[in-house]
Amino acid sequence: GLEAEVQTTAARYIATKGLSVRETEKYIKKLKGTKAVKKQSINRSPDIISLEHELADQLGAPVSVQYNNRGKGQLIISYNSLDELDGVLEHIRD
Repeated sequence: GLEAEVQTTAARYIATKGLSVRETEKYIKKLKGTKAVKKQSINRSPDIISLEHELADQLGAPVSVQYNNRGKGQLIISYNSLDELDGVLEHIRD
């Protein structure tokens, strides 16, 4: 299954978008296959986890923050359709 923090973010996203059972299954299957989920470890910083939750709530989409020891990283925003991407972009532009 998915780690607890990923489950929480996914649940918020599913509730916000009102996904059907089939859409939810497809979304979870996609999440399980992403590098972002596979790379997450138990030793993640509580600050990073909190930031991911905050950004996911604001953008209405799952967010993953990945970083290395030198402080470089990526901010990954996941979406399932172009309509969802448009919604995320609207939140960013506001």
